[in-house]
Amino acid sequence: MDTHRHCHRRPWNFVAHARWHLSFLCRVSRAKGGLTHGNVACFRGRPAPVFLPPQFMMLSRSAWAGMSKHHAALWNGDTHSQYKYLKTAVQAGQNVQLSGIAWWTTDIGGYSSPRGVEKDPVFRELIVRWFQFGVTCPLFRQHGARNTEPWLLGNTTFGYVREVMAMREAFKPYILAELAETAKSGLPLNRPLWFDTPADKQAWKVDDQFSFGRDYMVAPIYTQGATGRDVYFPAGTTWVHHFTNKAYHGGTTAHVDGPINQFPLFKRGPNMLHVTAT
Repeated sequence: MDTHRHCHRRPWNFVAHARWHLSFLCRVSRAKGGLTHGNVACFRGRPAPVFLPPQFMMLSRSAWAGMSKHHAALWNGDTHSQYKYLKTAVQAGQNVQLSGIAWWTTDIGGYSSPRGVEKDPVFRELIVRWFQFGVTCPLFRQHGARNTEPWLLGNTTFGYVREVMAMREAFKPYILAELAETAKSGLPLNRPLWFDTPADKQAWKVDDQFSFGRDYMVAPIYTQGATGRDVYFPAGTTWVHHFTNKAYHGGTTAHVDGPINQFPLFKRGPNMLHVTAT
């Protein structure tokens, strides 16, 4: 989770914690066998050598087909800390991954926000909901032009955020296995409901729920003050709520409770065939 603070009071004045310094890669070139560095970095306007480790990743604002195989990831840009941008991220993530860009992420909580926003109860609710969405994305990271340390959100909100972080850690083996399948076949980690159930006409009408790997479906909550939402359950299987163990029949719509410490996440029943990309 990214916890850097950035200061844009003056152009190109980037500030990090304590004595840590940020170096920005100016030139990266592709070569046979993968990425190599252009051996140039910018720090306070001066060139410096760059030594990239065998495993590294670049976070890019722009995207192109096939970028994932070159250690590059895409994020949704510097959005505002508002619920409408959380909803947009839910939809954009599906489209991006369907386009063949496997590594996608958002700035959890949004990037742009007023000074002291971490004390705002509306923002505290928003960031919990954004963390709950982010936990199911290929990359799980927080970033923003604010104090991003989660303990500054207050004890109650910090407790909710810690639960989501622990959840991500618990899901780590599953996510790694699903991303290995992505690398093998191109099957996106997050994809629209119709991708797995193309014969289900109702699934084609849903754009704010998505599959989380081959075993789960998530319906993020992206409305201020909401403690639940309507969820469509694709036909062909039963769906079991991750937090309550309540089962729902496929091919139906139901209102599902989502208190602030939970969100609609469901495990696919055993009678649903796994989708594999060809």
